[in-house]
Amino acid sequence: DVTGLDDDVRRLLRSYAFPGNVRELRNLVERGVILGDGPTLTTRELSDLTSTPSSLPAAEELELAILEERAIRAVFEQSGGNQAETARLLGIGTDALRYRLRKHALR
Repeated sequence: DVTGLDDDVRRLLRSYAFPGNVRELRNLVERGVILGDGPTLTTRELSDLTSTPSSLPAAEELELAILEERAIRAVFEQSGGNQAETARLLGIGTDALRYRLRKHALR
């Protein structure tokens, strides 16, 4: 379980504009907790704030796809396969979730 934020994450969160408001912040932290593997949330788990997908090389795009698949799988399993709950936890619509479930063969 994540119990804290490292200093770099605190600085990053303070400097980010959060165009999606508090809900975006909550969803970002929830995803970070899901992806995290230690007691402290690091910038590694919040990499979507520090890079833009359009500027990523092909290998990093593949890595991002793998991370997306892992995050969706973890939340999908955590919610007992409930698509509406999974979409809510990920902060995406159910149609977007269904697309990603098919994309990653997670049905």
